[in-house]
Amino acid sequence: MSTKITLTVAVVSMLLTACSAFNGGSELLSDKKNSDSFINSKVIDGETKASSLSSIIGKKDESRSALKKTFPDGKLSVASYTGFLNGITGTYARRVLSVVYGPDNVVINHGIFVKDLHNANKYNLDYISARNLAFTELDKGSAKAKVINLLGNPDGMTFTDEGDLLLIYSKTDISRDASSYIPVVNMISGTESGVSERLYIEMGKDEKVKNVISATVQIVQGRGLGNADSYIEKYENIKNKF
Repeated sequence: MSTKITLTVAVVSMLLTACSAFNGGSELLSDKKNSDSFINSKVIDGETKASSLSSIIGKKDESRSALKKTFPDGKLSVASYTGFLNGITGTYARRVLSVVYGPDNVVINHGIFVKDLHNANKYNLDYISARNLAFTELDKGSAKAKVINLLGNPDGMTFTDEGDLLLIYSKTDISRDASSYIPVVNMISGTESGVSERLYIEMGKDEKVKNVISATVQIVQGRGLGNADSYIEKYENIKNKF
């Protein structure tokens, strides 16, 4: 092998290594060598304590929009952990582990999904058509593979108040409120608001569809120095197929 070829191979190898290296979030979830089944084995429903997950999985997602309560009434708590999957061009996807737990701090249910950052799913492109398609084509007992084939990879994951896993498809539009155009007020307590049209696919532990649910979510969030952590969601127009 010539010196030129050797150097080229070495550079490419370094680039691939750098791109796959851990760059924040959960190292366990960011490592592409770790399969979903391997990560799932780290959490045992009915046994694992939610408080122990930071030492097992990594730092919990504390961003203001991270879902922390179950849908729709918030009867149980939710925690999520994110890993960033990297390629030559940077982060191309997020791998997220979400768990639901009760007052006793024991994990009731958990799941993993991958959010593709470069390819929009059908719901992102045309949420009305995709929602109608889901309500028409998905039945009780439909396989998870059918959901993915029909709609694409989900945008998020949460759980019902009973602890069942929900795949989330969402189309969200947020814009600045009038207060955000007022000097000084904008810097301190400006807000932005909008609407998220969401589709929830309820899945049983057998990865079969249990229900199809749509909802309109009104969102108000802070964008000033004094209210940057403020985030409020209000559910409206909840519709269940079953």
